Amino acid sequence: MTIITKNKSLSHLLKSIISIVFIIAFSISGHTQTKIRVAVAASLLLPMEDIKQAFEKENPEIQIQLISGSSGNLTTQIKNGAPYHIFLSANWAYPEELFKKGFTTHAPQIISNGKMVVWTKSKISRNELSYFFLSEKNRTIAIANPKLAPYGLAAKKWLESKGIWKNVERKIIFGQSISQVNQYIYSGNVDIAFTAISASSSDKLKAIGYWSTIEQENFLIPNGGVILKLKTEKNPQITAQFFNYLLENSSVKIFQQYGYVSNKNPK
Repeated sequence: MTIITKNKSLSHLLKSIISIVFIIAFSISGHTQTKIRVAVAASLLLPMEDIKQAFEKENPEIQIQLISGSSGNLTTQIKNGAPYHIFLSANWAYPEELFKKGFTTHAPQIISNGKMVVWTKSKISRNELSYFFLSEKNRTIAIANPKLAPYGLAAKKWLESKGIWKNVERKIIFGQSISQVNQYIYSGNVDIAFTAISASSSDKLKAIGYWSTIEQENFLIPNGGVILKLKTEKNPQITAQFFNYLLENSSVKIFQQYGYVSNKNPK
């Protein structure tokens, strides 16, 4: 009799455990988050992390996954079938190219406009900037790869506009993206660097060295955004919801906190 009682007790225990497992599984499945994958240019990552946090707080049932890289590399990944829902580029040209080739659901929209900054190890005046680049005391200049990253191309054009590109070309160290350039700044392995203005607001970087903003409007970089066509898209309305959130005042204010300029048409 004792054995039968023990078996019955064990059976009840197992049934209870199974019931609990089913209840938990049902509860989790009922609150499964919808994931939106956003390919974001490295120069936009800092403000986008804040925007992601604010959006998820308001919409806990939606998870935003940020995949960062150079705009050029992300564009190549999209062409090769990377399953991103949204693409935020550091320039206008890459999303425009994807639109023309049928990879997007709409024409690009300006999300914000970025400014370029020059970081230096030692303090200088704005009037000394060109001379500072030429000084033999400064042996290394970091810029993002101009073929992949819009800020790298803008840095090259700025140096050319000052007539000093060929003189300093031998000093250039290319990063694959703005993130890598920022790592050079953080490590102290370069003397000068061109990066996005958001870096100067970063807790990790703002106290290191000195920052000079390139204010000329012709070096303002329009950040284009698009919703991508995705064969496996199950929740297009949620993707559109987050994309529209990027254009709302709450997001615009976050971009402005990092030094970005509100929407303008690209030139």
